[in-house]
Amino acid sequence: MSVSLIEIAAKAGVSLATASRALNGKGGVKPETRERVLAVAKELEYSVNMAARVLATSRTETICYAVNQRRAPLDVDPFYPNIMHGVEAELSRHGYHLLLSTIGDEHKSIATFKPIAENRVDGVILAGPDIPPVSFWN
Repeated sequence: MSVSLIEIAAKAGVSLATASRALNGKGGVKPETRERVLAVAKELEYSVNMAARVLATSRTETICYAVNQRRAPLDVDPFYPNIMHGVEAELSRHGYHLLLSTIGDEHKSIATFKPIAENRVDGVILAGPDIPPVSFWN
């Protein structure tokens, strides 16, 4: 079972707001307090609850890389995997994750493309000349 922010704050002897600011690298926290909170978090093996973070920030920190569904598997294509690897490396440098998705004939609008319709991503990279133009998706 995961450790909550409340438990971190209690064990570190700080308020919930201070624990949150310390863990998120925000200002307004003394260096020694930040170190204490981070030490407690490490000791208790704290990891961020991404579902809670999405609710609090309205950001998923995920970008969708969407390619048109093809007959050949994506991993044998000489073009898209190389681009996707570079995109993933750059997104990772900025704290984002990459979600790979394919677009088929059933995706005729934003309403039918689940990563967007269900707010699972902060943005989409439409990769490929055979994907309808962005104006089609509006």
